[in-house]
Amino acid sequence: GLPDGNLLSQGKTASASNASAYYPASLANDGDYATRWIASSGSWTPTPWWCVDLGDSHEIRNVQISWWTYKGSEAYYKYLIETSQDGTNFTTALDRSGSRIYGFTSDTLPAGTNARYVRVKMLDAVLFNNPSNWYTPTLWEVKVYGN
Repeated sequence: GLPDGNLLSQGKTASASNASAYYPASLANDGDYATRWIASSGSWTPTPWWCVDLGDSHEIRNVQISWWTYKGSEAYYKYLIETSQDGTNFTTALDRSGSRIYGFTSDTLPAGTNARYVRVKMLDAVLFNNPSNWYTPTLWEVKVYGN
């Protein structure tokens, strides 16, 4: 990783849309890059998301995501990083809807971003080798850093 502050998310309570019994949300912040969260429906509708409860409010500096890639069919993901104090009302802290980064992202959030909950909302995945195909929403690992 490229730490910017303390690792806040590892082992904390995670939730996700379309959570799978076999690949639960907790596998995306367990510190193991060999486990992953996979949406059970395989659908992008409604918009899939993954969220971690940090337990208390913290200044969030950086969010690092290891995205799913598979056998040369790498996708770049379009996504939002959202934050909340109550787990219900989220605001967009960072808009990556125009992103074209493959495999791993490291996003610095604006100074003064304070939150208890951090959510990754996945808008789309575009495959490099087959742009008309789709991926099942999947995250290998999410690390939230801050104070």
